[in-house]
Amino acid sequence: VVSRVNTHVMDDIEDGIRSIVRNAYREQDRTISSLMDGLEADRREELERLKRRHEEQMKKVVMLVENEMKLVSQTQAQKNSLLEEKLAISQESVAKARDELKKVKDDAYALVSELKRDLELALA
Repeated sequence: VVSRVNTHVMDDIEDGIRSIVRNAYREQDRTISSLMDGLEADRREELERLKRRHEEQMKKVVMLVENEMKLVSQTQAQKNSLLEEKLAISQESVAKARDELKKVKDDAYALVSELKRDLELALA
């Protein structure tokens, strides 16, 4: 009888241990699952943070490029303006030189005409 009681007690102890182990495994599985969910959430949050940071950096890059393009455009406009001024000055200089050349030509024709007249008078 004692042996049967001991066997029964031992069986109850083994069942209790198995139950404790099963519960421990279940709790461990829940803990691991919870940790994995937490890690996944942390990873998602980190990815979202990185995505926002990347978007902010891209906005800054776009702003820098736009500013650079504006500066290039302004510089080109200034160069064009200076070239137009130089062209206008050059055109004025050319016009003045033409006028002076025309005066010299007219003076030369007048001088030649005067010399011709003087020569005709001298020969007559």
